[in-house]
Amino acid sequence: MSQEVQYKLIVEGNLKVLFKGVWMKEIPFPVEGDEITIGVMDPENNIFPDINLRAYRLDGGDPYISRKHARFFMEDGKIFIEDFCRNNSTSINNKIDIINGEKKEIQVGTKVFISESIVLRLEEGDVEQDVIESKEMLPDDNLESTEDNELDNDEKALVYLEVNGQIPLFFKPKNSFSYMIELNPTEWANDIDGFPALQIGRRSTEDEIYPDIDLWKFYFNDGDEYIARRHARIVYEDNKFYFQDLSGKGSTWVNQKDEDHRLIHSDTNEAKHEIQDGDKLIISDSAVFTVTFVTQ
Repeated sequence: MSQEVQYKLIVEGNLKVLFKGVWMKEIPFPVEGDEITIGVMDPENNIFPDINLRAYRLDGGDPYISRKHARFFMEDGKIFIEDFCRNNSTSINNKIDIINGEKKEIQVGTKVFISESIVLRLEEGDVEQDVIESKEMLPDDNLESTEDNELDNDEKALVYLEVNGQIPLFFKPKNSFSYMIELNPTEWANDIDGFPALQIGRRSTEDEIYPDIDLWKFYFNDGDEYIARRHARIVYEDNKFYFQDLSGKGSTWVNQKDEDHRLIHSDTNEAKHEIQDGDKLIISDSAVFTVTFVTQ
């Protein structure tokens, strides 16, 4: 890579984008006078963005990625992001900090959110060649899934949620989108019962509800009305993880969708399940998470 490259865009989470025909994790930032365009390829209208997010819009079901969505560029030694789409789907640093048809200067470390799928972070340095090859790869190739749920005393387990399907979800503790979410209670806020908990549901800006795993896109795009704003949680209690329904709607299950595996919260029932390796955590008709334990 040319030594003239001083900055790069990093795709947050274990995701890649298609940059000039190549799937990349890190993208070289342009020199003064050049730009990086972001959008969805449309050959009929001669639209060929540098970062083509067609897979996230079509396969990932994200209709708020526009054909001409935004661009990065350098001007007078400063770096900018400019939104073109004017549909409130470009944000800076936090999803609620929306720019709409505006040009904003950004700094090293700034995160730019593209709709409901991608976060790009500006950093210094040249592009590294070693990148994550697929969303299925865990952080360390040498980690092996446990054969059962009992670990030796000197072994530790990392626990992950893998999002089933092609849609990465917003994970608030990391302020990013990902297919693979590590369950790390040290990053979680304590819930009303005093235990660290990961909140799952759909955001509501009017009610200032911003769950840790945001299922808004399933509710809004797919019309899944049974996803509640506060739908479920994963709570860490006595060194164990539990999956618990909060909505009381009858649309939370473990492993399969039948009465024997349904979790329904009520005044007399906590509807809580101890999480095991290989479990599938199911929310309504849209979201399924597969649990993976790995030894460290």
